[in-house]
Amino acid sequence: MRRNLYILLFLLMSALSAVAGGVKDIWISMPNQITPYLNKDLRQKLVTFNQTGVNPTVNNLIGGESKLDTLAGNFVQVELSEACTLQMKLLPRSAGDSLVCVVKTYLGPAKRSEMKFYTTDWQELDNIPLPEQSLPARPDTMDINKYNRLVRSMDGRMQYMSLHAENNILTTGFSVIFATVDEQKALKDFCKETQWTWTGEKFVVNP
Repeated sequence: MRRNLYILLFLLMSALSAVAGGVKDIWISMPNQITPYLNKDLRQKLVTFNQTGVNPTVNNLIGGESKLDTLAGNFVQVELSEACTLQMKLLPRSAGDSLVCVVKTYLGPAKRSEMKFYTTDWQELDNIPLPEQSLPARPDTMDINKYNRLVRSMDGRMQYMSLHAENNILTTGFSVIFATVDEQKALKDFCKETQWTWTGEKFVVNP
């Protein structure tokens, strides 16, 4: 019985090591055009620093610093610069293989994100629908005029996204640029973030 338990634990640890190695290797092999801040050598250095307990920060190719925030399981998060963060996650596909989901978030007066999907050898996949957050529905208790004013205040809105490290869930929300201070306060309760779950083929809104 104990021998079987040891075997099970060994197989589990081997599987986890293989996943982590896969994520690490895919991150290092990422095409430079996806991370113009970092070339292959710098991406390798970040991984090495992370694994050896050294501060995982390097001087990037545009004169700033890039930092590896998270390398765990099937997930990587890197602060490419003060203005841009990259998340990379291996997601299981219904066919039994995996794909790579990359989310870049640009920070500024308001944050915005872009998402792309790739095969594990970095061929871009353009047939997977991207999650698009809908405008909030009008609550029954909200006056129609107030609702219309709030929706108009969201003109010029931008969508941001955040992958979760611990599961296959995505959070999306809206950044609003031109709203007044009072409108921003009202939008805080009106415009909630949305949770999505990966199905093996696409992200769908949680019920």
